[in-house]
Amino acid sequence: MSFLRIAAASLLAVGSTSPLAGNDTAQILAAHPAWIPEHIKWEQDPGDKQQTWAAGSVLYFGKNGEFGRFSGTLIKRGPRLGLSEGEGEIVYAGIWKIKAGAIQVDYRLVGMSKVIRPAGEKPPEIPGPIQHAEILLDLKSPTHIKFDGNLFEATSGLRASELKERLQIYAPTKGNSPPK
Repeated sequence: MSFLRIAAASLLAVGSTSPLAGNDTAQILAAHPAWIPEHIKWEQDPGDKQQTWAAGSVLYFGKNGEFGRFSGTLIKRGPRLGLSEGEGEIVYAGIWKIKAGAIQVDYRLVGMSKVIRPAGEKPPEIPGPIQHAEILLDLKSPTHIKFDGNLFEATSGLRASELKERLQIYAPTKGNSPPK
């Protein structure tokens, strides 16, 4: 992530004296729509010395309240990140909003591709039941959030347009409405 983006996010979080902290949170999410696990273990791609990979998740906070959670294989090539297509991919879609300074997320499982399950285990129902989560920004570092027991950091390595496009494959939206 670039120093300039981190500095800008920090100024947004520290520089505001407004009692409506949710506005700061919305600004941070607008500047940083993509988040990856902070402690991700990258491994060298044996077929490409300039590329590494890791199992992980990506959180996406879209402009119109769209939320996506993508789990699978992350590919890193220089500063750019991407999601490998079809290698154990699990996709959740939903909506996010700011309430009382926290990020409120309602989401559900909307797709799975090439996920290996133990023998006899039934695949989960798609769409899955709606889940709810409350996410708080780390007060010490506004480019960190905790979600589902994991610490995530903002990244500029993934393009928001690519994440939105991928989310549309599993959970198409109508106009500017977030997926349901």
